[in-house]
Amino acid sequence: MKYRGASQLMLGGMAMVLLTAPGCSNMKWFQSGSEEASNSESSLSASSGAAGGYGPGEGGRDGQYPSLGRQQDMASQDMASEAEGGRLRGFSPLVNGQIAGEERLSRSPIGNMLTSGDMDAKWAAEIRREEAAAMEAGLKDVFYGYDRYNVSDNDGVASLTGNAVWLKENPKALLKISGHCDERGTHDYNLVLGEKRAKAAKSFLVDMGVNAKQVAIISYGKDRPFCADHDEVCHQQNRRGHMLLRK
Repeated sequence: MKYRGASQLMLGGMAMVLLTAPGCSNMKWFQSGSEEASNSESSLSASSGAAGGYGPGEGGRDGQYPSLGRQQDMASQDMASEAEGGRLRGFSPLVNGQIAGEERLSRSPIGNMLTSGDMDAKWAAEIRREEAAAMEAGLKDVFYGYDRYNVSDNDGVASLTGNAVWLKENPKALLKISGHCDERGTHDYNLVLGEKRAKAAKSFLVDMGVNAKQVAIISYGKDRPFCADHDEVCHQQNRRGHMLLRK
């Protein structure tokens, strides 16, 4: 009886050792794994923020990141160049560090582009024929204020209205409107501004009932001036939508 009791005590002690030792070891492993995972996530989150990733609360709805389309829309909105009141935005209109005010619009009749050494004789002759045809038809150029492209003054409206009447009466005629700027500002800026001016004139004609296929546009920016002087009178002559006609 004495030996039997001692034997039971020994067996019970061994069982406790076997059960307790592995259990503690496994518990420690799970705790360690959880802490490492937590530390790993914290490190990942920190590195994402440092690398330009999303920070806390910067995700989209329900904790999701914005969709690719949404990101593209946001980028497009940020990069869009808008126009207000006929003035370009997104380009610097500075001239010698200052923004010039609006000037009185030019009131001259249709003129001729100046020829230059880079114009071959055939191309120059074609331009002259188209200018002569426009003058013969009574078509008039439209002029713009400094850094402007909208058609709003009475003379511009009257000129384009008369042009629209003639084009509707001559549906086979093809009109080309070339946009021009004065010498101030950068080359790229003036190319865009010249295109805006030509587009505005075409839109006016189309709104008046002219077939859009009758009208083409091109921009020369400040590269094809009508006057080479460096004063405001000359600048007014060069800010225009020029009419070229091919019958």
